[in-house]
Amino acid sequence: MFVKSYKYYLRLLEKKPKLSILQKILFLLFGLIVIIGGGSSALFYWQYQKETPIRQENTYLEQISTGFVSAEQSVNDLLNGFQVAGVKIQSVDQLKEASGSAAGFYVLLDNVDRTISSIESAQKNIAFQKEQLTKISTPSVFNELHSEVLAYYDESLNLFDNLLKKHRFAKDFLIASGPSFYLPILSNESLWQTGKNDEIIVYYEDIKKEADDTLNKLFHLSPPEDFQEQFKTQIAYLELLVKTANSVLDLLSQSDDQNTENATQIEKSYQTVVGARRENEKLSEKLLNTRLDLVSAKQNLETFASVKIRQNSLTSNLEDIYQKRQEIKIYQPPKILKKFF
Repeated sequence: MFVKSYKYYLRLLEKKPKLSILQKILFLLFGLIVIIGGGSSALFYWQYQKETPIRQENTYLEQISTGFVSAEQSVNDLLNGFQVAGVKIQSVDQLKEASGSAAGFYVLLDNVDRTISSIESAQKNIAFQKEQLTKISTPSVFNELHSEVLAYYDESLNLFDNLLKKHRFAKDFLIASGPSFYLPILSNESLWQTGKNDEIIVYYEDIKKEADDTLNKLFHLSPPEDFQEQFKTQIAYLELLVKTANSVLDLLSQSDDQNTENATQIEKSYQTVVGARRENEKLSEKLLNTRLDLVSAKQNLETFASVKIRQNSLTSNLEDIYQKRQEIKIYQPPKILKKFF
């Protein structure tokens, strides 16, 4: 039974169809495809792994460049704002004493407010860019660049902090001085033309009281070094105004000389004002010059000089890096693999 079953099995094997040549070729091609596909996948994975550091470096370079460009724009906009403001304020402050106009007060106050807002905005932007930069991983190849950009951010933030203190004091100083004394005025010419003692007396009593109140406000301020000269000049003007008012009031409190050939008390008072005006013109010029220092293009260029030098150096450095660098470096497969792929 066993022998018969075995022979039967052999006959069944002989009857099983053999693979045709076409089937063998297809089977062989399938095998080659599997081998080539596996090899290609391995090659691509190998290349991807080799390029990972390059992609990380490019990502870092893009992030640090974007933050730097944003910070650079903030610095440039702020500096340009100072230059525009300087021209506008100078044109308003060229008004003569006799005009009695305090338009420059409101122009300067508005400009100081705008500048404070601009500085705060730029400060927040650069602080944000610095924070973002400290959060990202730095490839070793960019350690030096990383340190340079952080130093630029730190120096910019320090500059903005000083500018904020300066402009906040400028605002306090301006408000304490008030619009009445923004331009160094000693008299109202129309009053002298009327020749009315009572009106002139009322004018100088009022202006003396306002000047005394303003002096009291100013003495409560602590001016920084940058404002010492302007502060002292403003004090000198107000003290001159009080002194002139006292002289005028003292003269007008007296009766006119009985001798009609002698000057009247109004004439004597006016001569006192004319004499004080010569000194006041010097103070006026000095006040204008020191006031313009706040928005002076030359002075602000000097203030920003160190930051601008570092900024220009970084801009040049980044341009060089981009010129020398490819987005993703393509690695060549080993020579032994080139025989197969």
